Amino acid sequence: MPEARKSEVKKLCIFILLFIPYYHLWAETNNAKKNGIEKSDVKREIIRGNYAASTTKLNKDTAKTVIANYYNNNGVWAGVFKIDSIKNLRIKYHGKRRAVIHAVYSYKPIVNKKLQQQGVDQRTFTLVKHHQDWSVISMGMHKSASF
Repeated sequence: MPEARKSEVKKLCIFILLFIPYYHLWAETNNAKKNGIEKSDVKREIIRGNYAASTTKLNKDTAKTVIANYYNNNGVWAGVFKIDSIKNLRIKYHGKRRAVIHAVYSYKPIVNKKLQQQGVDQRTFTLVKHHQDWSVISMGMHKSASF
């Protein structure tokens, strides 16, 4: 590959790496607007500043907040249902930077208040830690959690 082409590819890679966090923020805000959520009410799926520098464990309160924010704003049911309350959860660590949360939660509709489709589900949520931030990278299928 010619040297000039290598330089162009390198610049493009750097641009993409710098662009992704801004795109994520834009997409999350846009999704919230689409679902009728005020910008001031948008809760980020990444919770910042809740950890001491030496902390490698995820506490249950923070885990509840992170998974509820993901489910309500980014999950497959975002804009249709939201987590009403998390009844139980179990954290299984896979090293210092990865955790799988097994959660039992109740949900309720947010699109149509007359829709009486409330219920209870249990799912897994896979979280990763980048620096001091935990974020959900995937949500398991219906009834995927185990206790």
